[in-house]
Amino acid sequence: MRPLIMVIDDSQVIRTILNICLRRAGYEVMCFEDGVQALGWLNTAQARIPDLIFVDLGLPKLDGYEIMRLLKAKPAFADTALVILSQRDGILDRLKGRLVGAHAYLTKPFRTQTILETVQMYLERVNGREITQPLPPSRLAVAGWSQQKDQRVQRGTRP
Repeated sequence: MRPLIMVIDDSQVIRTILNICLRRAGYEVMCFEDGVQALGWLNTAQARIPDLIFVDLGLPKLDGYEIMRLLKAKPAFADTALVILSQRDGILDRLKGRLVGAHAYLTKPFRTQTILETVQMYLERVNGREITQPLPPSRLAVAGWSQQKDQRVQRGTRP
């Protein structure tokens, strides 16, 4: 059975990009525009526990933090990696994400290569049953866009 990746994002563009990218890489993908729809589907008979969930923070109805808190409270999701995918890039947002159980924090805009690397990294850990602990900061895929931005700032250049 192919690994299942869930995407919860209110942007149709983001959902479409992730859906195409992940399906081409061989993953099964379920996309939802808000947390209520996603949680509703997870409570149906045909639902399967995702291996990894991408969650936007700024969602209608339930924000991403609340969705992650609800999922982490259920033992069935202990081996599911939760990855924040958000435009918010503040230290407090990242800290709050860690506190509610996020394993990684990716910022928009993102590269599809970063998405695929993150999925591969966490699925390897799920297969090894080590997912209960987040990856060390040195291996987080967060570095992609943010690190490039930091380097441009240090050099005094703009994107």
